[in-house]
Amino acid sequence: QIKNNNSKIKIKNIKHIRDFIAVDDVCDSILAIALKQKKGTYNICTGKGTSIEDLANIIIKNFGSKGLQYSLLSQNLTHSKLVLNPTYTKTIYNWKSKININNGCKNLLYK
Repeated sequence: QIKNNNSKIKIKNIKHIRDFIAVDDVCDSILAIALKQKKGTYNICTGKGTSIEDLANIIIKNFGSKGLQYSLLSQNLTHSKLVLNPTYTKTIYNWKSKININNGCKNLLYK
């Protein structure tokens, strides 16, 4: 929506919490796993939850004074939380995400 010059981000539910991760971190984790090749299930994640509302505010903050804002498409305030635990992946592969949500948004928005 932003790259199409929309001044409003349309959001269905601002209360959902997700574990957002930068693509560069995902690529680094896949490389670490490919080099060591241990069998198992590994969570590629940050372990940190961010609400959709917080994400929208981070995006707006990074766009500064360009007049960007968000609007709700519905008033459904139920929420779900999907945040994984990266401890096992860190233990086995000595890997953890390096890019926080603020820097990840900056990188995405200004590329």
